[in-house]
Amino acid sequence: MDRSPFPKQLIFYAIGIGLLAFPLLLYGARTFQRPAQTNLKQPLFQGISYRREFRTTPRPIMLHTVTIDLTAPGIRAFVTPGTPTPDERTTNARTTSEFLSAFKLQLAINANYFYPFQEKLPWDYYPREGDRVTTVGQAISNGVLYSKNRPGWTPALCF
Repeated sequence: MDRSPFPKQLIFYAIGIGLLAFPLLLYGARTFQRPAQTNLKQPLFQGISYRREFRTTPRPIMLHTVTIDLTAPGIRAFVTPGTPTPDERTTNARTTSEFLSAFKLQLAINANYFYPFQEKLPWDYYPREGDRVTTVGQAISNGVLYSKNRPGWTPALCF
């Protein structure tokens, strides 16, 4: 006769429920980190302001807009420097936060598409920081063209 306070089946059942619930709790917790569904407008730096706008139609959507006064002192555009190689890889992959930190900037905006890119699972993706990628479309940094315009693609952001 089993003298344990809980039957083994109940313990295995609880462990199974816990294993199934863990991913839901992990990803569900991120919901509480979302910004409030309210409008907001605030200056970030001299010449740079941020606006958050919540809309409900045609479906709930949060718009984030940065307005940059290009005539403000100290404001200048800077694009990731390219280092093309014979295999047409033009630059190293990095997140927007890594770009911001590496070049000691106040604001960074992700602008160009690149390839190769794949994401199978949250932990199984390419590229990772430092992997070589090819910029899609025209890219110029400090007056040096390192990725030509591709047929059918138009520049997304030009200064």
